[in-house]
Amino acid sequence: MIALDNRAWTRLTTAKACLNAVMTVAGYKERCGRMACHPYNPDRPEESTWWLFPPVRRSGNWPAYHMGKFIFRVLPDSNALFVGLHVEKGIGAKLAQAFETQRAATLALGPDWIWHRFLANLTDGSVEAAFETIRKRSGMAPWIFLDAGPAGDEQRFHPARSKYAFQCPEGNRIVLQSHYMGEQGIPFAENAIDLADLRDRLERLADPQGDMIWVNLWVGCTVGRKRLDRLPPWDGADFWHKALEPLAHWVLRPE
Repeated sequence: MIALDNRAWTRLTTAKACLNAVMTVAGYKERCGRMACHPYNPDRPEESTWWLFPPVRRSGNWPAYHMGKFIFRVLPDSNALFVGLHVEKGIGAKLAQAFETQRAATLALGPDWIWHRFLANLTDGSVEAAFETIRKRSGMAPWIFLDAGPAGDEQRFHPARSKYAFQCPEGNRIVLQSHYMGEQGIPFAENAIDLADLRDRLERLADPQGDMIWVNLWVGCTVGRKRLDRLPPWDGADFWHKALEPLAHWVLRPE
């Protein structure tokens, strides 16, 4: 369980409610236009993690593993929402062939995946600048969550997966808050002390052994669902302006 230092709270108690509130915000609509939304669990949408991303017409909007996505989720074992950016690393093309043909094409890490650009941006100042904007607007240190393990959509939130949680209190510095090593992990990721270190660890997954590991990377803010006296609750406009808009660069297609 991660010790969250929540300095904000919201009356929006589910990921879906938060997503719906953001979608009504004028600034969001002006910047993003029409976006696709998708739940992790369509059978239980009120309890599910949700994503927002540009429509993917060629595949009926889902899966969209290769894209940057806004993510809305309730953090496990906590009374907090996480809102931010979701970037994924796929598996090697040869390994993906073990899946049925149509699915293999969506799981194989290709040159068009946002993963590559985001890793490069970890050290060119872009991510650091986005984090600084989040800190100034929200008054909170942004989080980086990593989840690594077997490929396949049904495994993404499996407890056997390796998990890492960092906070980014200033500049490009990151501080490990929790770490759980599952069946497969990211070599030495827990020792990373800044964004350049983290990029180095993630780039090591380019070797043949790393081809086997799927990675979910989330960056953003945690907001509690318990009332904090003397602080106004976050609404959709707060989530957009303070947590999501600084990360929109990795979600929206370049013009």
